[in-house]
Amino acid sequence: SMKSYRDQWRRYVELSSLGLGLVYLLQVTDAFVDAHLNSFDVSDDLSLRFRPKLDRAPGLGPTFGVGLSLQFGRNNRWHNISEKASSATP
Repeated sequence: SMKSYRDQWRRYVELSSLGLGLVYLLQVTDAFVDAHLNSFDVSDDLSLRFRPKLDRAPGLGPTFGVGLSLQFGRNNRWHNISEKASSATP
């Protein structure tokens, strides 16, 4: 009947509008992320060094640690991020 065709057409219009709105939000999000990462350095100079470390603390015995060194960009400066997990061995 005519009423069922009209209801089906309205449903398709509503679903199409919802889909179009979701695609638009996805494009806005993509443009925002692209603008935010526009100046992000993706050169080959980015690197990470992982260095396990064994220190001797007076009176505690050996302590184990982890050292991370990050290099950002072309300035060849290393930024050290070190964590020590002290696990003393008698």
